[in-house]
Amino acid sequence: MTHPRMPHGWRLAAAILTAGLLAVGSPATALTDPGKELHSLQHVRASGSVHSSDGTFERGCQSHPYRYRVRPGNSDWSLEVFLVGPRGKQVATGYEWKGNDPRRGRGRFHFCSQATRPGKFTVRSRLTWDDGQYHEKWLEPRTIRLRR
Repeated sequence: MTHPRMPHGWRLAAAILTAGLLAVGSPATALTDPGKELHSLQHVRASGSVHSSDGTFERGCQSHPYRYRVRPGNSDWSLEVFLVGPRGKQVATGYEWKGNDPRRGRGRFHFCSQATRPGKFTVRSRLTWDDGQYHEKWLEPRTIRLRR
């Protein structure tokens, strides 16, 4: 709103400036960091999966296979894989990383039957990557059944 004693030219300039600010939106919207938007898009695009099949739960120590595939959008990545037992406790882990492992491959969980029991297990996995900024994404968990 302009003051009645403001010269006509100033009133016109104030009206144009006000209209321009309203068209742009709030200062937070007007000053969005394009790099931040790009990181958000890369985070959404980064993906991966870990698969494991049902199997036999044996006495003593054993290993159980899993397959993984990641698309991190960057060469500096890592994948942590966790096997969570029927009682909700972590019983084994796997770890893959660029430089030593391809973007898809196989791994094995190693665990002993004394620490857990047969039943439904959950395979959880976390993909992380660094492109100058650290990113972390939990992948879709999988459920497997290990029977005696």
